[in-house]
Amino acid sequence: MARRARSESDEMISGINVTPLVDVTLVLLIIMMVTAKIVISQGLTMELPKSSTTQAGAVMEILSIKITEQQKIVLNGEELPNVQALVQRARDAKRKDPDVKAIINGEIKAKHGLVIRVLDILKRNGVDKIAFTKVKEQPAK
Repeated sequence: MARRARSESDEMISGINVTPLVDVTLVLLIIMMVTAKIVISQGLTMELPKSSTTQAGAVMEILSIKITEQQKIVLNGEELPNVQALVQRARDAKRKDPDVKAIINGEIKAKHGLVIRVLDILKRNGVDKIAFTKVKEQPAK
């Protein structure tokens, strides 16, 4: 008896082709790896505050320095006669509190050179924790 040959198109496909699934998965994995690297590299390094035990009655020394448009230096609300007065006050503050901090606020038309000079004076006299603030701009009328 002769057997009838079956053609391959008559058979039912019972397996799943996983090749496209693997391709898509690998592409998604590569995309995630690249974007994760970009997100991590855009972070900022920050010096986070540390808790410390302070003695009762201890006062933290903060130097609030404002440089005006008229090139005057105002320290904690008091206008200083010259730059040498800032040197002495910075030394005194460092002696009182070794962890003294300074906040510099330069007005919009203050000269850049004076701001840098004040920064240099503070650094040379041991005040190394310095922050800058910005004057809130007045809305145009």
